[in-house]
Amino acid sequence: MRRRPKRCGLPLGGGGVTEPFDAVSASLPLSSAEVDHAFPVQPWPGVGLRSRVSPVLPRCLLGYSARVDVADWFEFDGPLAPPLAEFVAILRRRARTWPADPVNTYLLLPDPDDVAEVAAWGADGHELLAWMDVVDDAESEVLLTLGAYLGGGRVRGDEIHNQLLHLPEERTAFAFDAAGSVEECAEATAVWFAAQLRRPIVREEWVHAGIVQARRWRFADTDTALGRSGFRTGGEPLDRTVHVRGD
Repeated sequence: MRRRPKRCGLPLGGGGVTEPFDAVSASLPLSSAEVDHAFPVQPWPGVGLRSRVSPVLPRCLLGYSARVDVADWFEFDGPLAPPLAEFVAILRRRARTWPADPVNTYLLLPDPDDVAEVAAWGADGHELLAWMDVVDDAESEVLLTLGAYLGGGRVRGDEIHNQLLHLPEERTAFAFDAAGSVEECAEATAVWFAAQLRRPIVREEWVHAGIVQARRWRFADTDTALGRSGFRTGGEPLDRTVHVRGD
């Protein structure tokens, strides 16, 4: 499985697993060849998914945004059935305006060689999953994983488990549903992703002797907790609040 930024501790849902993350030190900006060398495209065996290893900084800060191709969003190796290809094409076109790095967007279909997996997806009426990580780039922390399942003329989106990629048993505050043509479902999904990416997120930090001892992330518009890392006893005053992303 390809590497992703680590998930912050005690996430809002799903129970994330912290994974090692390799930072790459480089002079800015990077050339296209340097980016290809430092962040090579790596396969995700079994599902035909490809991605670059994510750097600590988003590509727009690495001087790479001008070279991002529309196909970098929701990358997938191999052919897609025409309705699925149309859905993905619309998402990719809309994604070019999102405040996000395409390396944090993903596409998944059931493995055609796995009979049980194909049957499970079919039973749920799912044909394709488009999903993304909402990331604190400065800390290389995955704060939230959002996914939209398409199938049967409808799409359902919500926070998903960041490892198993399952929808929650009960709808969360992130949930949305849409039905209609492939184009209508894709447009609704794109609007939903964009809206979530533009929500303001802040990181609260507790510092001791110049070292950050604990961090906590939350949506600034609703005060909804997204996760925390580090340790504090509970009585220390907050030292600073950092704007992470969003409007």
